[in-house]
Amino acid sequence: MGASGARFDPTKLIWLGSATQETAICVAYNSPQTKVKMVNDLFEKEFVVGATGPGSGTYSAPKV
Repeated sequence: MGASGARFDPTKLIWLGSATQETAICVAYNSPQTKVKMVNDLFEKEFVVGATGPGSGTYSAPKV
């Protein structure tokens, strides 16, 4: 049998980068129904967006 347990401390690992070169963006259409006009409005008004599902860029970008 092999050695039991990891021979490193996983809490000491550092994130070095990403596995992909993708850039995620979030775009809003400026219409009369949209209450958010400036970035500061995001802290005071509701801004509803759609997403393809948890873990996707379309889910993560609006959450940020």
